[in-house]
Amino acid sequence: MARPFEYTAEEVCAACEGTGGIKALVAKKLGCSRRTVDRYQKRYASVRDALEQADEEITDLAQARAAGLIKADYWPAIKYVLDTKGKERGYGQHLNVDVEEKTVLVVKYEEYADDDEEATPDPV
Repeated sequence: MARPFEYTAEEVCAACEGTGGIKALVAKKLGCSRRTVDRYQKRYASVRDALEQADEEITDLAQARAAGLIKADYWPAIKYVLDTKGKERGYGQHLNVDVEEKTVLVVKYEEYADDDEEATPDPV
């Protein structure tokens, strides 16, 4: 027999605020288990939407911080954005292989470190 729902969907939605969509944090705010939050997410579209919204807010915050680092000329942030968001424009790492017959291909990839790397600047 399924347990009754102890909270209203509105209470669970309110608990989602400020959690980044992390269900364990929602559960902690409510005083229940993560599994309970999962059950509410499955049952109520409003809870699904609230969790998604909280997750999007974290992504927006991360993007804003990355923008600040880019404005401060922090090259690892610049490289990361070009490798991810800029790949449609041709940035990033590419490996094109055209093989007509069975061939063994070994690719070695090494990260390089800048010996004169500066500390992360504060976002602008």
